[in-house]
Amino acid sequence: MASTTQIVFSPLSYLKIKQPQKRWFDYILPILLSIFFSFIIIYCDINYKNIELFSDKGIINIINNLTQILSGFYLTSMAAIATFPNKDMDKVMDGIPPKIDNKDLTRREFLIRLFGYLCFVCILLYFIGGLSIYFFDFVILSFTWTKIIKFSFCIFYFLIFFNMLLTTFMGLYFLIIKINKEKTKLDIDD
Repeated sequence: MASTTQIVFSPLSYLKIKQPQKRWFDYILPILLSIFFSFIIIYCDINYKNIELFSDKGIINIINNLTQILSGFYLTSMAAIATFPNKDMDKVMDGIPPKIDNKDLTRREFLIRLFGYLCFVCILLYFIGGLSIYFFDFVILSFTWTKIIKFSFCIFYFLIFFNMLLTTFMGLYFLIIKINKEKTKLDIDD
């Protein structure tokens, strides 16, 4: 029987999937975008005006509002993929198929893991954002320490956000390509 920890963190098994292009969406692009975006926020914060990050109209609150919508989308997508009655969904993916533990994944297995992971990350991001809005007001430090903490938090938070966003785009790509392939087959058969 699986332990509680294994059950809670099972959506993270998506990160064990190996595929050359997936690494760009999971790690490389989110890291680059989070560093770039964090530098812009801190640069503007120091040189121009305080960027609204933790307020009611701040960036974190806007992202939290988005996560409330996306979590439902991810759950619905996962349910649709799990029950989609198409035999092609149970075939190994074209090209260089994604693998987990040296096993080629079918489109259904890959997409269910992907959207399960996205749902987990979305909920995690929501709670991190909500707690940061609440607790950052209590942190009263010198100017330098405030900027360092804010910059570090931005990199961490936006890394998770851009990972979620880019992984969503990858999932949509695989859903759209598959739907278009099936539609083309149906049109030809008519």
